[in-house]
Amino acid sequence: MIVRQATPADLPACQAVEASYQTHKVWQMRLQRESLLGQDEEGLLISFRPVRLPRPIVLTPPGLRERLPADWQRRALTLLLEEGQVVYGYMSLDVLGGRRLGWLDTLVIAPEKRRQAWGSRLLQEAIDWGRSHALRALVLETQARNAPAIALAQQAGFSFSGYHEQYYEEAEIALFFTFPLEY
Repeated sequence: MIVRQATPADLPACQAVEASYQTHKVWQMRLQRESLLGQDEEGLLISFRPVRLPRPIVLTPPGLRERLPADWQRRALTLLLEEGQVVYGYMSLDVLGGRRLGWLDTLVIAPEKRRQAWGSRLLQEAIDWGRSHALRALVLETQARNAPAIALAQQAGFSFSGYHEQYYEEAEIALFFTFPLEY
């Protein structure tokens, strides 16, 4: 497996990588009102928990096909994984201005290469790149229904750091996981 910086000529090969994924569970959000420390003030308790589905579903990351060509040139980092000159995965990362924050919203591994540490390898490359560019942290964004990506983020040491209820066009919940790069 070779990891290398992507070039504009790699775009068609990346677009050909199957991005859909199968999941047996989703993260469900629960929102409830709670009294704060026994006082008369009320607060919100928000929790997420994995819920097993009655049958597996196949999903595709929202807007990826449309977003990939438009974002290709402006990304701070786009890496791809290849073996025998065949592209089997890619990831792209943006840097948010003066915040020194890396934003990872695209990570795709071909189905036949999943669960073989290819995604972990790309995440480690992003972490190394972020450290070498003095970023404070990396944020990985994913759908609440993307249990495989959530598991990968947690295994790589990313911690849950937030959510947005209607982040994607389909009004789907986005979850954010952060990996601190400064100590």
